[in-house]
Amino acid sequence: MSLQRAVPGIGDRTSVVPWLCWLLLPMHRLLLGFFFGSIVIHGSKHLPTQGPAVLAPKHYSR
Repeated sequence: MSLQRAVPGIGDRTSVVPWLCWLLLPMHRLLLGFFFGSIVIHGSKHLPTQGPAVLAPKHYSR
């Protein structure tokens, strides 16, 4: 089932040019690789070596 049939009226509001998606996807991945490529994990020694763990990132509000 397509999204247009699942949500009434969505085809009227959105239009995505297919060639634009294929053009922007590689550029998007490249830029995200530069931005998130230097993530450093601090405190990994506190993670269990076996079994599950819950990772809850901390963020600050403005």
